[in-house]
Amino acid sequence: MKRFVIAYFVGALMVLVFYIMFPLIMEGEMLDLSSKRVLDMMIPQMLICGAAFGVVFTIIGAISQRNKSKQETEKAMKEYFEYQLRKEKEKEERK
Repeated sequence: MKRFVIAYFVGALMVLVFYIMFPLIMEGEMLDLSSKRVLDMMIPQMLICGAAFGVVFTIIGAISQRNKSKQETEKAMKEYFEYQLRKEKEKEERK
């Protein structure tokens, strides 16, 4: 949930940054962010972009976490089997 919330706010913040940066880059003058027309366009875009960022980064994080736990399990199994193999080799050498 924390991952979703952080990604949601980053996505919403990106819209605000684009609304500020693009007019400066393209025209050289800043939009009036207090204008009702701009706010009516910006707020839904912030909600949609925030939700999209949240969903995408939550899925990416879940996949990453699953892969990490899978790798840790494989590493532990590999160490255990290597230990068992060494143990059997030592047993055969003593005979």
